[in-house]
Amino acid sequence: MSTAGDGEATERLATAFDQQDADELRKAVRILVARHRLTGFRPYWHALGFFRIELAQDSEGRRYALHCWPERERHTQDPAWLVHSHAWDLESTILSGSIRDLQYENLPEEAGDLAGPLYLASAVHMASSLRRTETVLSLAGEEDSSLREGEFYTVPLARYHQSIVAGSDFCMTLMRRGDRIRQNARVLGEFGFAEELVYRREMVSLPLVDLCFGRI
Repeated sequence: MSTAGDGEATERLATAFDQQDADELRKAVRILVARHRLTGFRPYWHALGFFRIELAQDSEGRRYALHCWPERERHTQDPAWLVHSHAWDLESTILSGSIRDLQYENLPEEAGDLAGPLYLASAVHMASSLRRTETVLSLAGEEDSSLREGEFYTVPLARYHQSIVAGSDFCMTLMRRGDRIRQNARVLGEFGFAEELVYRREMVSLPLVDLCFGRI
């Protein structure tokens, strides 16, 4: 159950994000994480290799989640298709570590740097599903950014992207998203695979979560 204190911390978080105030944002995250640890939470591994914790929703309906890539541990889907677009505009900031963000433009009528069938992603209880469409994507590299702790970046709805964190490195980000604009996230697949792929969500061990929280 949320409390008045949760609401105050969430609005503090929203203001810090709006102002790109990394220090104030980190303080608000610590408050909300401490309350989650008291009330319990169910973090799970995302199919893209990191684990995810839903953190808060502000008064404007914007949602915040922590994404964490621990050192030497990834739980990436198989096959590992990392290039995707979201069902909403996304903002993110680096709380700890560093990340490389590659963004791509879709060029339907032109030859791009990457090509493959479009799969639509959806969540089904404790699983995620990819379903192939008849569309073939052609993507061209648009931005290549190396981002460090305290930096902010955005991924517009129209862009495909992938986040790269070396397996021996640690990274934790805080992402913010607005309303869902379309029904499904979209994934650049490869030819020759099944029409539908399903990935079971695995829960994250709480000792690992605690170790990662200590890095905020």
